[in-house]
Amino acid sequence: MDSVKDKIHMDEELDERCRFLRIRRRWWIIPLAAAAGALLCFLVYFIATTVFAPARRYEAVSKIYLTFAKDENGNAQDYYNGATWTDLLTADPAISDKIMAEMPEGTDLDTIRGEVTAQILSDIRLMTVTVSDPDPDRAEAILTAVDDALVAFGGESDVFESIEFLSRTPSKLVIYNDRTRNAVWLGLFLGALTGLFIVLIGATLDDAVYVPEEAERRYGLPAAGVLTKDGSFYGETKTDYDYITGGKELPRIGTGETEAGPAYFDALRESDGVLAEVPCGVKNGTATEHLLSELSKQNVCVKGLLLTGADAKFLDRYYRRDRQTGRGTKEIGRYLSGKQDALMEKSKGPSEDGSDAPGGKKDKSEGPEA
Repeated sequence: MDSVKDKIHMDEELDERCRFLRIRRRWWIIPLAAAAGALLCFLVYFIATTVFAPARRYEAVSKIYLTFAKDENGNAQDYYNGATWTDLLTADPAISDKIMAEMPEGTDLDTIRGEVTAQILSDIRLMTVTVSDPDPDRAEAILTAVDDALVAFGGESDVFESIEFLSRTPSKLVIYNDRTRNAVWLGLFLGALTGLFIVLIGATLDDAVYVPEEAERRYGLPAAGVLTKDGSFYGETKTDYDYITGGKELPRIGTGETEAGPAYFDALRESDGVLAEVPCGVKNGTATEHLLSELSKQNVCVKGLLLTGADAKFLDRYYRRDRQTGRGTKEIGRYLSGKQDALMEKSKGPSEDGSDAPGGKKDKSEGPEA
C-alpha cells in the first residue's frame, strides 16, 4: 500500500494500445467537429457578406494619354506616378476647380477625393482613372468631370504637350469574389484539428481503468477478477477470482463506502480480506486511490481489485482474441479445449494396423491393378 501512496496515477506510463483503442472509440468526434467548424465558418462568412456587407458600389473607368513636354535634349521634363496623379486631381486647384465646376450641387471635394484614383501601371503615358460610387449616374458624372479637367490641364501646363482622352467605360456594379468555398474548407480543417485535439487530450487525461493490467500497475494490487456489463466473469478471470479469494465470498468495497463508523471497519478487519471494486471506464481514479488509502489507514487487508462493468468487446480487441480465433469471448474456452483435444488425438499416433494413416494400410504384395 505504500507504493500506492507514493505513486500518482497521472504520472504513470501510458498504455499505448489501450489509449489507441479508446481514441478509436471516439473518432466520430473528429468528423462531427469538422462539420460544425465548416457550418460555423459558412455562417460567419454569410453574415459578414450579407448583413454587414458594405453598400453596393459602381465603378466607371476611363483611359487618358499623357504627352510630356521635352527639354532641349529631347527628354521628358517631368514624370508623375499614379499616387501623384491621385493627389493632384483634388489638390491642384488648376484641376480640382474645373472638376467642381461640372459637379451638381451637394457634391463636395472630400467625396471626390475618396472615390477617384489614378493608376499608371507600366506605360508612363497611359493613365487609368477609376471612380467608385454607390450611385452609377454620379460615378459617370464625376468621371466625365475629371476627364474634362485633365484634358484642360494638359493644354495649360508647361509640363505637358497634351493630355488626350481615349475611352470611357460605363459604370458597372462591383462584384466581389465569392469565397464561400474557402470559408467552408477552412472550417473543415480547423474543426477537424480541434476535434483531434479534444480526442487526444481527453484520452491522455482519462484516469479511468479499462484493462486489469492497467489497474495492477496503477494500484499495486492483483486484479482478482473482471466482471463484464452483464455480470459474468470475463475469460479466465473467474479462475483468478477463485484462487485469490480462496473460494470464499469476500466483502466488496466500492468508492464512497468508507464513510461508515468504527464498527464497520472492525467487521472488515475481522474478515478474511476485502476486494476493492474498480468500475471500468469511469473517471474516478483519484476516488479509488482515496478508497485504498482509507482501507490502508484502517489496517484492512485488501486481497485484490475487482473490476466491474468491463466492456467485453473492448477487452477482446485489446488482447486481440477476436483476431486470433475469429470467435467471441464465450467461445474462446471451447475453442482452446477443442484444440487441446485435437493435439491429444494427434499425439497418440496411428493405430497398430495402420488404418488411421491417410488412405489406410496397403499390402506390399498387391501388384498394380490390371
